[in-house]
Amino acid sequence: MAQGFSNHSQGSFYQLGVQIADAVVTMAQSHKQAVDLVVKTTELVQHQSDLVLRVVEAIQAQNQKLDHQSNKIDSQNEKLDSQNQKIDLQNKKIDEQMELQRSIDEKLTSIQEFVREKQNVQEQNMDKQKDKRKKDEKTNIQKDKREGEETREFQRRR
Repeated sequence: MAQGFSNHSQGSFYQLGVQIADAVVTMAQSHKQAVDLVVKTTELVQHQSDLVLRVVEAIQAQNQKLDHQSNKIDSQNEKLDSQNQKIDLQNKKIDEQMELQRSIDEKLTSIQEFVREKQNVQEQNMDKQKDKRKKDEKTNIQKDKREGEETREFQRRR
């Protein structure tokens, strides 16, 4: 019986050894799967890191483009400001010229009125002279008639 117990024990130990060996293999496989998962996870994290880095680089490149566009816009705004200042200056000069023209027009109107008044006075004087000449002519004619009559009368008396 000792031999039977011993055979039975050996069988049990053998089976226990097989079970332990199976458990060790299963643990090793699980460990390998865990290691594989860690490797895969590490690869995925690395891939995601690469993607994040590319996104960051793309964002930086986009920011540089936006900065460049912003600088262009700032430059254009400065040019527009300069043009607006030139236009404002031109408008100011135009306003000054218009004011000067208004002043000239007022003076010209004043001069024209003065000239009209002088022309009217001249025309009145000419009319007076004409009237005086006519009057003088009538007076001269009457005087001539009187002198002619006086001369005839004088000659008749003689």
